[in-house]
Amino acid sequence: MLSSNNFGDAYKRWQYFRQYDKFRKRQSKLIGETLKSLEAKNDLLTQKKQQKTMLLGTNEQQATLLTVEKQNKDQLLLELKVEETRLSSTLQNQNKQNAQMNIVIERLIAAEIEIKRKAAEARARRAREEADRLAREKERIKKRDEARQLKEKPDKIVEELPASNKPKSDLVITESAENLALSSEFRQNKGKLPPPATGVIVRDFGRQRVLDKVTTINNGIDIRTENGAEVRAVFSGTVLVVSSISGLGNVVLIQHGNYYTVYSNLSAVFVKKGEAVSTRQSIGRAGVNTVTKEPEIHFEVWLEKTHLNPTQWIAR
Repeated sequence: MLSSNNFGDAYKRWQYFRQYDKFRKRQSKLIGETLKSLEAKNDLLTQKKQQKTMLLGTNEQQATLLTVEKQNKDQLLLELKVEETRLSSTLQNQNKQNAQMNIVIERLIAAEIEIKRKAAEARARRAREEADRLAREKERIKKRDEARQLKEKPDKIVEELPASNKPKSDLVITESAENLALSSEFRQNKGKLPPPATGVIVRDFGRQRVLDKVTTINNGIDIRTENGAEVRAVFSGTVLVVSSISGLGNVVLIQHGNYYTVYSNLSAVFVKKGEAVSTRQSIGRAGVNTVTKEPEIHFEVWLEKTHLNPTQWIAR
């Protein structure tokens, strides 16, 4: 402005510089606002980038976790299939062992029935022989008395009496009185027998589906109990068999007249063959089931060669 030729020229220059200063201030302010806006946008872009990076990391982590989870599931399925195959094989073996036990028990019961039949025939034969002997003795005494009467009264006409028919016994004795009484007592206690062991029934009587392709037929019931729990006779009787069957542990068969009870998977036995036992008498201890790895016993009730449902006989 000092180089102006006159005041008017200086004033114009002053106005110009003033407007220019205002323009620069506006530009500076605009630039500042623009910079702030750009910085904000940059911060936002940075945040979004970080979020995308984190999300990408999370997705990768989730993908890794899903891969690991799938691998674990595949491994578990493989293990389950292996276990199912093992269990199926074990159950099939157990079915064979149960069938073996049934054959043994059926043979023993059949042998016992045959013994009782022969004993009944012997009793019937002795009864017939005794009846014949008594008839002959009666006839002999009668003839002796008739001969004495003829000798004492020779002139008396004696009417000949028709010979008496020999008494014949048509009775077929099939059971001893003791067996009949014991069978009757056992039958009358249906639904009242004490359980053979304290515990819960884990497998019922009859056909059981264990796996999709594996079905077992349970001729008794399986009771889960405690380690080393006492096993007791459910009724008085006579020990017919004490045996050991692979996979089924020790087996005890007790006769109650025409009825029989079976106790298997025993780790120890306290009775011997031919021993008389009473109701609730301890006959052994529970063993561990080879499949479930739990302390269990197997219990059956038979009427001669017929399987009965034990749950209908023991008190609940």
